[in-house]
Amino acid sequence: DLLLLDERSLAALSAGQLAAVRQALRDGLGVLVRSAGAPSASARQRLRDLGLPVQGDGSSHAIELPGDGESAMLAARRGPLDSATLPTADGEAADRSSHSASLPSLEALALQVSDGSALLHDAAGKTLGGWRSVGKGRIGLLPVTDSWRWVLAGRDDRHGELWSGVVATLARAQPGTDALWSPQAQAWLGERVALCGVQAPLQAFDAKGAPVPLVVDATTSSMRCAGWWPQAAGWQRLQHGDTTVWRYVFDAKEAAALHRQAMRDATTQALAMGAPVSTAAMQPVPGSRWPWWLAFVLCTSLLWWLERRR
Repeated sequence: DLLLLDERSLAALSAGQLAAVRQALRDGLGVLVRSAGAPSASARQRLRDLGLPVQGDGSSHAIELPGDGESAMLAARRGPLDSATLPTADGEAADRSSHSASLPSLEALALQVSDGSALLHDAAGKTLGGWRSVGKGRIGLLPVTDSWRWVLAGRDDRHGELWSGVVATLARAQPGTDALWSPQAQAWLGERVALCGVQAPLQAFDAKGAPVPLVVDATTSSMRCAGWWPQAAGWQRLQHGDTTVWRYVFDAKEAAALHRQAMRDATTQALAMGAPVSTAAMQPVPGSRWPWWLAFVLCTSLLWWLERRR
């Protein structure tokens, strides 16, 4: 759950409504505050009452946010294509062209959250906005005023990513609905992927759309893991009972650096989980005493016999 407040809705809250928001925030509600200009003294006081002390004169300045990064991650970030979408060749070409456009500069207000955590960072690594914990909830300030410019520039993917990150940081956590999980961080083309938590018939789909059943490995016991070898890169559909599950599959040729790091991480994890070398100290074990007694008797008998011969 997330409550979005701007300067007008914040000023319109009655004393009772403000108290209700404060209590809901302590109980786990997420609150995001946006402002188109410098907040007034009364707005700052209300934010302070909610647990969000704001500093700064609110002057506007241009900012540059981080670029797209590795191209292999773009398709994974954008998510699977909507099943209701029927793209044409021209539409796909226009979509690819728009999503490779440069990101326009945005406007931000010079406002900071006292003793808070960063909500965003610009291209230079400077903090933009901030948030604080209040009870079980979080309240944050986003000083960016014109993120809609990215949509007009054809970068709705980055616009959605920006807002998704902000909402995910502040919103009340919801229980997961996807029972499937994997011990591997990424799925790779042609490499085995373990899908665990299988509680219903699980199917993958080949290039022709024909279902391929995935069988649970009996040796995985209560984890109930099935092996899957993806045959195509990109977003792949799995059917877990009545639930459709999407998994992104990377191609090692297009994300070589990411694949090398994944191999390093897997090797490190395998070594850490290997059988530890025994470091137990050697314990002395006493032997039988009768051989030593027999040797003593023989020695004393020999000495007695030698003495008798003299």
